[in-house]
Amino acid sequence: MRDKKTYAIIGAAIEVHKELGCGVFKATGLRVGLLINFEAKSLEYKRLIYTNKSV
Repeated sequence: MRDKKTYAIIGAAIEVHKELGCGVFKATGLRVGLLINFEAKSLEYKRLIYTNKSV
């Protein structure tokens, strides 16, 4: 089992990847994506939709 510090680091990394995702959407022209957490015991995902207001 991971300690609280590890979960804090993972949470921070997820936030960074959410921000980077907007740039990927803009560069590729894609408008919808999924952020998937493979570390969870059950499926955790978030559907991301790019809008011009996202950046």
